[in-house]
Amino acid sequence: MGKALVNTDHLTGLVSQLRTAIPKDIEEAQEILQQREGLINQALIEASRIRTQTESEMQARIEGVAASKEARSHAEKVIREARDQSEKTIKEAEELAGQTIARAEQLAQQSITEAERQSKRTRDDAENFAQDRTTGADQYARDVLLLLEEEVSRLLGSVRKGIDTLSQEREVTA
Repeated sequence: MGKALVNTDHLTGLVSQLRTAIPKDIEEAQEILQQREGLINQALIEASRIRTQTESEMQARIEGVAASKEARSHAEKVIREARDQSEKTIKEAEELAGQTIARAEQLAQQSITEAERQSKRTRDDAENFAQDRTTGADQYARDVLLLLEEEVSRLLGSVRKGIDTLSQEREVTA
């Protein structure tokens, strides 16, 4: 089981940066959605006002020239035009809302993509940092073991010489 030394302050800093970036992007997307709703409401109010105003004007004209067939025809034409205009305004508001929603979705997707990219970069940085620490620790352990091996070999050589010297002295005295 391998152990890795990780600088927790460095890793915590990277995670904190990631947590700070994501909420800003989400807030921007929410603001765009709120603006879209405001624009739709304004367009609907304006369409309703135009329709009410036109109908009122037409009603007044119809009452003023009730006997005139031409006046009725003209009033019906104006009412049709008012309805067409209000339908056009509503359609434009719906198109604007669709565009705003598409832009908000695009921004949200960009935010998600950026968050995923930052997350991957942070994870890769942490893995690289841990790998560097592990490699450094392994190299240090290898170097220390090689020095110990040399020292043990030197000591074994001294021990072997001592044994050989004692053996030679015994043979000489015997």
